Parts: sequence; structure tokens; C-alpha cells
Amino acid sequence: MGTNAKNLFKLLTRQHMRQGGYYESLEPEVQCDWRLLRKALLARYPPPDSDEDETQPGGSSTEQKPAPTGPHVPQRNARIGRIKVIGANSSDFGYLGDGKTCYSSTGIGAGASATEAISVCYVPTSKLGEIEIQRSDGQPQVLGVHWRQPSPTTEIGSAHYSTISAFNYEGLYRSSKMEWAGPGYTRIWRVMADNALCAHLEDRAPRNALHFFMFNRSEHQRYAVDVAADAGTFMTKYGPPGGWTPVKLLFEPVIQTPCGRSADDA
Repeated sequence: MGTNAKNLFKLLTRQHMRQGGYYESLEPEVQCDWRLLRKALLARYPPPDSDEDETQPGGSSTEQKPAPTGPHVPQRNARIGRIKVIGANSSDFGYLGDGKTCYSSTGIGAGASATEAISVCYVPTSKLGEIEIQRSDGQPQVLGVHWRQPSPTTEIGSAHYSTISAFNYEGLYRSSKMEWAGPGYTRIWRVMADNALCAHLEDRAPRNALHFFMFNRSEHQRYAVDVAADAGTFMTKYGPPGGWTPVKLLFEPVIQTPCGRSADDA
């Protein structure tokens, strides 16, 4: 029996004694099939949160360690607010909100009013983390980026890009509705001392921040916000007259909890 099997067997034994017969309540084919049994156990008894820095693509079939957000957010340490979109010369492009973008009829983009803005929440930390989207219907989601290219790179000269999207929070997994070929990442955010949002390719990549660009076209309800590594290459290829313009994202607190630390604090 492998290490994972032994750990799950211990978990099953412990929870069996507490819950009183969960194993016997499973269908016979689940009891006899290790793959189905493992899936059932993980669904009912998720592993505890981990402090490791491993990051997995959202929506992949690979196990992803939960970040300290979603249903597990300790609210006493969290900052709650909305995300402001600022262009060149301090141009005001409203807030991130739900609506039709150039990519999706159910996307997230700029141009929302303060009352239309999505409410977000994050726990200040020195590590890269997730930003939770607080939904009125209680559906747990997190903010992330979905890459268009299968193997995105941050090398100078690369025109690879992603777009900001909502990811469903499903315990160990994150899934996006975007149908692009590239991976999705959610544990990529840092909120700086001045409340500026920075995104990174993934936790194991160099800490050079990615750049934000907004598709400023009025035919859509929301302006899609793309994320790329090389600002010069991206603007040369997709900039005016194409409609893309550099922007920055700012976290605007709505409720400040007693924590009061910036995301750079240890």
C-alpha cells in the first residue's frame, strides 16, 4: 500500500470511528475500487490546509493544496473590498464587475460602478495567495487568470497573455469556464502596501510582476482585462488602434478588519 493509500486508510479509520459507518454506507463498487474510494474520501474529508508554496493550475486534474481563502478564510484576518481599475493619466475605468466581455458573456471586466463591483476578500500575507470573490448566492469563487497559450512564458519578447476570470472554488480544485488551451492560475496575487494588485505567472516563477491591459471598446458591457509578462511586446502587437491600454488594479477597502496589515507584511 502506497503512502497516499496509508494516509487515506488512517483517515478512513479515524473518521469511521467518529462518524459511525461511513465506509459501509458507500456503494459496493466504491468500496472495492481504490480510485472511486479515494475520490469519495477526499470529497467528504478534505485534507487540512497546507502552508507549502506549491501551486497547481486551476481546473486541472492534479491535486491542488487549498490556499487560505474561499470557505476557509478566517474573517478576523481578512480585508474586504473591491478592485478599482486606473488607466494612464489616472483615467477612471470603474471597478471589476460581472458582465459580457469580448471573451465571454459571463466574464469579469472593468467598467462597473461601485454598486455593481464584485466584492473581494483576501488574507494579508508575504506569500502569493488567492483573492476570494464574495457571491451573494454563497457560491465560493476566486479571482485568477486563464492563459491563452498551453505553455505560457514570461521571457522578454513573449506576447503570451491571459485574461482575468472567476474560478469556481471546489475544495482541492479550481475550475474556470474559459475554454482556452492554456492553464488557469489562482494563487498568484500580492496586494502591495499602496493597495496595488500584482499578479505573477505562478508561485514558483520569478517574482517579476505581470502587467495589466484593458480592452477599451464600448460594444461590450465590461472591458476585458488581460495580463501579460512583456508590456512592450504586448502593446506593440495588440495596442492602439486595437483598443488595448495599460491599466493598474487597486484594492479599495470597504470593510477593514482589525488585522490592518499590508500584503507584504510577514
